[in-house]
Amino acid sequence: MLGLARGTVQLFPHDPDWETEGKRLSDQLSQILGSAAVDVRHIGSTAIRTAEAKPILDLAVAARNLPEIDCAIPKLESAGFLHHAENDDKTQRFFCVERDGLVLAHIHAVQAGGQEWRDYNNFRDYMNAFPEAAALYSALKLRLCAQFSTDRSAYTEGKADFIRYALRKAMIYSFLGKTVSLRIDRPIGYVHRKGEKVLVYPINYGYIPGVLGGDGEELDVYVIDSAVPESACSVRIIGAVHRENDVEDKLIGSLSGKEYSSDDIARAIDFQEQYYSTKIQTLAERNVFLF
Repeated sequence: MLGLARGTVQLFPHDPDWETEGKRLSDQLSQILGSAAVDVRHIGSTAIRTAEAKPILDLAVAARNLPEIDCAIPKLESAGFLHHAENDDKTQRFFCVERDGLVLAHIHAVQAGGQEWRDYNNFRDYMNAFPEAAALYSALKLRLCAQFSTDRSAYTEGKADFIRYALRKAMIYSFLGKTVSLRIDRPIGYVHRKGEKVLVYPINYGYIPGVLGGDGEELDVYVIDSAVPESACSVRIIGAVHRENDVEDKLIGSLSGKEYSSDDIARAIDFQEQYYSTKIQTLAERNVFLF
């Protein structure tokens, strides 16, 4: 089944036909948009293989820039992708596919490489990598559906905290094992005063530019094998720090690419993490579910 009346909520087990139709629509959008679309992906719950979902496809278009999408609106509408300007904002252009009073698909055109594109893909990939997370998500949606079957806004709002937390974990998961460029804003010897606490950084500490963590600020990285103060560097992400009593997690980077044990990591970052309840995840534990 595909399609649902606007404003209503019904959930169904995953249907492999959703993936087939998602691929067809992605290919059609790519053909219409040409070079204006860097990529088109099937996202959302219908792209999660073990989750209950509304039978409405979600697709994300990675736009080279949004003005090019604006120029393509007449072509998109003539092909059945209806522009809903009331759902536009500075980060996306929104389209629907509708037939016989039913909504079949939502199209989210966002900036290629931007936070929205990253979040859409990370969420889908994380839920498919960890069926445990997908099961928690499905259980929540089923409870909300029972309460708000005719109130889409309340249903959506009820998912918000879960999605926010899942995106935080999905972001961390997406970087494990990758090499990234950092800006170092707290180099070795940096003195940080927070109330009566005085932290002197024994290692370099920086962030990945343009990537937001759970606190809404750029995602932080400890450089575990720092030897001298740096202003910028490239590291391999070899672990993560999951904070249980904070709104953000941290990544662990290695200049040499060498992997370290959780005990080694704990000792290196204790100067700051001693104030938090944390779980350390090494690269060897990448596929361990921590939620």
